[in-house]
Amino acid sequence: MSINTERSKFLVPAAILVGFVILLGGMLWALNAFSFKVATLDLNKVVKESSLGQEANKELQNKGNQLKAKLQSAKTEADKAAINTEFQKFQSDQQTAFFEKVKKATADVAKANGIKAVSSPQVFIYSTMDITDAVIAKLDK
Repeated sequence: MSINTERSKFLVPAAILVGFVILLGGMLWALNAFSFKVATLDLNKVVKESSLGQEANKELQNKGNQLKAKLQSAKTEADKAAINTEFQKFQSDQQTAFFEKVKKATADVAKANGIKAVSSPQVFIYSTMDITDAVIAKLDK
């Protein structure tokens, strides 16, 4: 037997093995690509039903009532503008803090469930996975 025939005996099984590995890798990649999970999160429900959202609304309402009384006693337009600016800043700070906490809770729930993306329910006509209640539960811990 020559060296070439011995090599070809080795090359055929090696080529089959390499082909199998490539095929298996492609199948695993395709399976992973099709397992892309998307969920929905209803932010309005989170605001209304979570204790964090209710507390934020209460604080916003209290601050609004305080500033409303100040606004009624304000004498100049500059004073009124300053009061409005103060309320807008307070509102913006409250919203930012609230949404940062919601974002973290959403990320935690999504990671725990293998979810790759979370969107508003208005984006999809149909969704089988809504994580709103799980996010509310995470926020209320």
